[in-house]
Amino acid sequence: PRLAALAARNVELAGAAARVTVLTADLRRLRGRLPADACDLVVANPPYRPAGRGRPNPDPEKAIANVELECRLADFAAAAHRILKPRGRFALVHDAARLGDLLPALAAAGLGVEALRLVHPRVEASAARVLVLGRRLLRPPPLRIEPPLVLHGDDGAFTPEAARMLGEGS
Repeated sequence: PRLAALAARNVELAGAAARVTVLTADLRRLRGRLPADACDLVVANPPYRPAGRGRPNPDPEKAIANVELECRLADFAAAAHRILKPRGRFALVHDAARLGDLLPALAAAGLGVEALRLVHPRVEASAARVLVLGRRLLRPPPLRIEPPLVLHGDDGAFTPEAARMLGEGS
């Protein structure tokens, strides 16, 4: 509930309250809370780590947000498919190292990936995150691999593109 309240506040500050609804619910139990085919867009940041890998945060709310203790990738994908309208879109960010788990989970749920963009902390660093854009489709679309997003330059400051995305650039 605390994180949902924070999300609702961000929606309000962004001036999107008329278009965005924040629902506090277990995504595995949305039946009766949200009709099927209700959403044009699902945006998510599913837990990055599988259960049993690493030590969970002692704060239960943070542990659930970071580790698949309550929700697995397959749960997210199934819920997204159920609540998306036909051809509805989804966007998510995940750990780049789990791309091999993520893509099959989305495909198994009937979600087609349209575009991937790897996010690198610095030019010489391996990708840390992956941005995924897709749709609820009957057959997968051609996959487009976007140019990488590099967050920091040699000086440690945000790159011009990252700064623009964060509202810090011109």
